[in-house]
Amino acid sequence: SQVNNNYLNIEAVSDIECLSFDLYTELTYLEPFGISNTEPLIMLKNVRSLIPKKFGKKNNHISCLLEDIYGSKIRAYTFNTIHTEIEKLLMNRSKINVVGKVKLNEWNNEKKIHFIIEDIMI
Repeated sequence: SQVNNNYLNIEAVSDIECLSFDLYTELTYLEPFGISNTEPLIMLKNVRSLIPKKFGKKNNHISCLLEDIYGSKIRAYTFNTIHTEIEKLLMNRSKINVVGKVKLNEWNNEKKIHFIIEDIMI
């Protein structure tokens, strides 16, 4: 069951190892995203949240590392999820299925692939 009870159109189930610069580049070919062309959602199964931290002016966002059963890790973020079921699941490091988007983060001349969590399925 989904935490937010919204209908999600999941495009693919993936392992963290597959969330690469190549995949990100391929997804950009599908742009521009909008109402009639929604950004693809990817599910990562059986991951757990490592080192979850709240951030933002109101501490209403969460940053963590997601780790899959193969030991692969990716930096992930979720926004405006404090005092929600998503916060509880990320903070207690349960095995979960997360649904989200692959994003490129550029900071200090460094490029990294990150995952933006949209929802959690348990």
